Parts: sequence; C-alpha cells; structure tokens
Amino acid sequence: MKNQHLANEYLSKIAYFIINGNDKAVNWYTEQYENEFGPMSFGAMTKVIKLLTQEVKGLKQQLNTTT
Repeated sequence: MKNQHLANEYLSKIAYFIINGNDKAVNWYTEQYENEFGPMSFGAMTKVIKLLTQEVKGLKQQLNTTT
C-alpha cells in the first residue's frame, strides 16, 4: 500500500463519520480512499468494522459508568 498511515487515517475518519451519522462525510472519505488506494479491500472494511466496534464498546462503558 502506498502510505499505510494515510490509509489508516481515511479508515478511521470513515468509522468516525459512520458513528456520527454523517453520510456525506462517509461517502467523501470513502471516495478519497478509493481514489488514492483503489477499491476498498476486505481487510480495509474489516479495519473499519473493528474501529466501529471499539467505539461502540467505549460508548457502552461510558453509559454504564454514568448510570
């Protein structure tokens, strides 16, 4: 991959905007990723899913500590 750090930045932004419900930003970052690195691979999609899972776990823990 051309620049793994840049790829990871795009993937983390995609996950962030999915969680925040910003479809326009998700589409923009996905398009930027694919322009730079080609179609999103299974590995890239898996990374986005892992980032989403980590964020949801963190949110769940925050809810449990505030109740």
